[in-house]
Amino acid sequence: MKYHIIGTFGVIAITATTATGTSSPGENSPHYTKLSGWTTDVTGVGTPPGQSAKGYAVGKDDSVFHNGHCSATIKSVATEENMWRALTQGIRAEKYRGQRIRLSGYMKTQDVASMAGLWLRVDAKNRTLEFDNMSNRTLKGTNNWTLCSVVLDVPKDAVAIFYGPVMVGQGQTWTDDIAIETVDPSIVQTTGWAQAPSGEKDPLTPNNLGFDESRGSKNQGDIPGWSFGDGAGKKEIYLDTTTSYKGKPTVTLHNTNSGYHPISLYQEIRADQFKGHRVAYTTYIKSSQGVAGGPMVAIPGGGQWATAQIPHPNNSGSDWQAVSAVVDVPSWATTIQIGVELFGGGQVWLGESSFKIVDLRMPLTPCAPVEDMYSDRDLRRLAKKPVNLGFEN
Repeated sequence: MKYHIIGTFGVIAITATTATGTSSPGENSPHYTKLSGWTTDVTGVGTPPGQSAKGYAVGKDDSVFHNGHCSATIKSVATEENMWRALTQGIRAEKYRGQRIRLSGYMKTQDVASMAGLWLRVDAKNRTLEFDNMSNRTLKGTNNWTLCSVVLDVPKDAVAIFYGPVMVGQGQTWTDDIAIETVDPSIVQTTGWAQAPSGEKDPLTPNNLGFDESRGSKNQGDIPGWSFGDGAGKKEIYLDTTTSYKGKPTVTLHNTNSGYHPISLYQEIRADQFKGHRVAYTTYIKSSQGVAGGPMVAIPGGGQWATAQIPHPNNSGSDWQAVSAVVDVPSWATTIQIGVELFGGGQVWLGESSFKIVDLRMPLTPCAPVEDMYSDRDLRRLAKKPVNLGFEN
């Protein structure tokens, strides 16, 4: 995906990687056998990135089961608090499009320090559409066999569905008798996306939108609340005391590189209070002649990245104008990035800014195209229906 700003992803993130299939049970699990039809390592199409390649024993356990003769287990071996591991199976979405589905299964836990649950994700070719990993109703500690479920809609542009059990931190989980089925629309959708530990430190609302706390001049590390994304070539982002807006100094982005490489000034906030709403980041901006770029809002990991271009009357640069980037915040979002990007050479100055929920009648800013997460070959390799849901093979 073409993000120029690096975001904080959830514990179960959503970017695709390589190919699904049977794999070894894990680096630390010689006593657990592999599971047919399941990805038990940290790579595969649709496999959530960010998992710990080591620290867990993962595979089939024939000594503990809910039904039949086996279950799937994730066991901490040399595991730290924020490490996590999942099992993954993916199927094509065709037969489920336009319907509501339920993933269910029985889970047993022992001494789980952080969380355990089922995760379910519905993807279009270039973005995630729906996601839930039971973050608001997880299993913790020691529990006997417990029926868990996740309910999501499968939109008409869905191409793939991925699911499985997940455990964060130390402990051990067993999963058995998984089922995936269509359900009546009267069955309420579930929701819950656990944030990565770093995301919990992000502020709930933006900081220093008027740059009132900025100190000094041409010191790129001295604009509190804001971070900098570097492009290529010579660039400067600093408090400009010689150019004012309403009598106050402004912040400027100046890039001497005429190529595409953007530079950016941005900050990241938690999405909690903005989920399900339309939001707008508006800034007063002034530009030199022919500059491309402007205010942006991004939903990290979700294929939403909107940049409002600066108007240029007669291509002669622009005086102070209010320019907005407007996006809808999906229910699965964990963080939102706001800021300004400058593409190629030129200079912009920033005055007052605001970020708020707006009326749905306010037009959306077209999102920049993103690269597909899956190739046609990836999708053809996915099974048409679930397999080995009882972990017997």
